[in-house]
Amino acid sequence: MIYDLKCKCGEVSEHVFGMNEADGAGQCPACGERVTRKDNRVPSTFNIAGCHSAGKPVPNYSGYYDEALDTWITSKQHRQDEMDRRGLVPYEPNPTLKRISDENAYIRRNSNSGDLEAAGAIKQNHKAADKFRKNTIRDSIVDKAIDGIKKEQS
Repeated sequence: MIYDLKCKCGEVSEHVFGMNEADGAGQCPACGERVTRKDNRVPSTFNIAGCHSAGKPVPNYSGYYDEALDTWITSKQHRQDEMDRRGLVPYEPNPTLKRISDENAYIRRNSNSGDLEAAGAIKQNHKAADKFRKNTIRDSIVDKAIDGIKKEQS
């Protein structure tokens, strides 16, 4: 991978390190000082999803191919227009399942590995999510059956 490293003298230069080279080191081309991936990285502000660098549009950005829409997308607005034209809506996770997922992520981040109490809480959350999914499916089936009966009667 290519990394921008900033030397103490202020020079920013590109260096290539493997992903497993946690402490990759190189030399500053201006002064010869040793620069390391760990200590001298320049913060990256490039955001692929929004195609902005440091809050400004990337000048040569030409878009991306969206496999789900089977078309080339040039901006967020273009994607939204394309979805509207096709009668599609963006995926929104169920709020209850998202809350459970977020809670599990919080527990994992803030507990030690091997913490049995945390593992038990995560297991309980998984059971609650499964129960919610089953109930949602059951309710959907019942609603469809009721709609079918109403159509037959009318």
